[in-house]
Amino acid sequence: MKLKDTQILLTFPDKETADYAKLISRRKCVSLESYIIDNYEWDSPLECMQEFNNGKKVKWTMCRDCEYNECCPDAVKKK
Repeated sequence: MKLKDTQILLTFPDKETADYAKLISRRKCVSLESYIIDNYEWDSPLECMQEFNNGKKVKWTMCRDCEYNECCPDAVKKK
């Protein structure tokens, strides 16, 4: 199954967690997508995301001290 550009595949660690997310979203009368987006921690985005959203290019110096540098597929490496 090929996903559209606007779709993501969401996987939960177990059936109980998936059922819980469905139950909560149903009881709050919101879609599962809205529930996840509304409860995501948007308050403190990473510095690179702030720069990217402002139209600036992310530089290596920004990634150098980032705690996610080792696992981030978008990390800028020094040439």
